[in-house]
Amino acid sequence: QHEQQRRLGLVADEVRDAGATGSDEGIPTRQTFRDVTMLYLRLPLSEEVLKQGLLGGLLGEHADAEHGGFQLDTSDCAQLRIAYYPDAQLGWSDAFGSSTPENLPHHLLSVQLPMIQAGRRLYQTSFALVDDDRAMMVYRMGHGVPAKLANITFPSIASFPEGQLINISRRGVNLLRIEGLQNQGEANLEVVQKLFTRHEVNWGTDKALERARQLGLTTDFAYKAHAIEATVKVAWRVNASLSANDGEQEVFRGMFSSLEPLEAYWLQADLDVTTSVVPVGKTASSPVQWDNLTMWRNQGEVVTDKRGQPFVFPRFAYKNGNIIWMHLKIDPAKVQPYLPPPLKVAGEVGVLWHTRWEPADPGNPWGT
Repeated sequence: QHEQQRRLGLVADEVRDAGATGSDEGIPTRQTFRDVTMLYLRLPLSEEVLKQGLLGGLLGEHADAEHGGFQLDTSDCAQLRIAYYPDAQLGWSDAFGSSTPENLPHHLLSVQLPMIQAGRRLYQTSFALVDDDRAMMVYRMGHGVPAKLANITFPSIASFPEGQLINISRRGVNLLRIEGLQNQGEANLEVVQKLFTRHEVNWGTDKALERARQLGLTTDFAYKAHAIEATVKVAWRVNASLSANDGEQEVFRGMFSSLEPLEAYWLQADLDVTTSVVPVGKTASSPVQWDNLTMWRNQGEVVTDKRGQPFVFPRFAYKNGNIIWMHLKIDPAKVQPYLPPPLKVAGEVGVLWHTRWEPADPGNPWGT
């Protein structure tokens, strides 16, 4: 029975204990993010999200709920967190996992959807925006968080930002705007800390999903688990006015049935995060449709290898490119921190490639 629980990733100690499953790809098993300033919101799920949850594929599940797979927790709501991380040791001075950690201050917006696995209540980050390219790659490849680049205006102060503005935009669209922040009094710190006790299990981006599918041919499927121990230093209850939009390449507003927060807090905290690889046993039946993925997760992705059929990669119709191509000598030590794990610089000569395509349709998710 314990072995079955282990395979389903249900034992809390294994999520906290790096020795149980460990991490991979140069991601430390334990990280501390100090002095994080965060706006925390709880918003109701939209009918579209509830519908997609019933169809399957929303949570990257490969097995049905009866066989240890994930199912959307329709009794709960989504978490929307917007935060500034001034002390985020996500980078490396050289090789991932073995060199000196490097601080990558950044802002992160994330949407966690509630889910259930064999009776255990979890979260999964299904949408994320970040304003640092290096942090983005670490989140995508290492933490299983589908982060994309965005412009984020956020009052990065510990005191309450009375009347200040929060704005998140991407591809020229203001996806989220929060105005008129009003202090509604100090919040109970114990209540706020409990908001972080529910563990997070992510299946990542397309590349991570493809790797999981390949692993699943012979073994369990691998998901990234994150357990957060929050030390909340100060917190206030918040009242604010939210407005949101959907762009051609981004679906954000459609995730929520209402922009009236069920709960809202402004807080500062230290976050101790334990990351591990959680195996989830596969079923004897075929996986769900892996390409049945949601627009808000994949549209506008930084990678362009979308596939129309399994293992078939489409051709992109770029035409009339004006191209500059040259070989340059590089400094491997300075280039290495920009590579996602587990890649390493293999030489001292790089290629500089710059082009302008006329016309091009890279935003088309299928490359047609």
